[in-house]
Amino acid sequence: MTIPTKPALEALGSDFTFPNQIDGMPQRLSDFQGLGIGSFVTNDGVKLAYWEAGEGRPLIFVPGWSGNGAHYFNLMYLLAKHYHVYVLDPRNQGLSQEVEYGSRIARFSMDLKEFGAHIGAGSADYVGHSMGAAILWSYIDLFGTAALRKVTFVDEPISIYSHDDSSETERLEAGGTTTSAERMVQPSQPEALSTSSSRT
Repeated sequence: MTIPTKPALEALGSDFTFPNQIDGMPQRLSDFQGLGIGSFVTNDGVKLAYWEAGEGRPLIFVPGWSGNGAHYFNLMYLLAKHYHVYVLDPRNQGLSQEVEYGSRIARFSMDLKEFGAHIGAGSADYVGHSMGAAILWSYIDLFGTAALRKVTFVDEPISIYSHDDSSETERLEAGGTTTSAERMVQPSQPEALSTSSSRT
């Protein structure tokens, strides 16, 4: 049995006006009726916060480094009309507890697994953004895909590097964009670098 979330306004203790106004979107925290904030404690004793809205099939967002539920406010507002949307604030990010341990991708993956169990998600859809994508890849490596109905990776390929002996299919499946380690650290137009450095 999951513990219900508190209304976001109650959980945060005050209203908030978002700085970048978008027509048709809520401007204040209080404009988003049904937005809740909850928490649970991991098996290594860390209190993690999460944001929740909507009903239906669970859709769980895994933020990138320094990301949190507030960054997904507008997206949650739109998707809550069709899904039961969650955003987990990773440890040391957003409203989650700051601790001096566990800031590893594998531990973040365990936190995500425990979160899924906490909310009773069963099989859910997941979206990993940036570091959140790496957390999902680690989750798959550690726990398999049984609890993942669909997975979307945003803004982070599996690998930008492919070995010289990788087939074109292997390169494309891994998201590799280069076979040269040097090209990853050197500008594609060396003359542009020499021109800009001569101006300084």
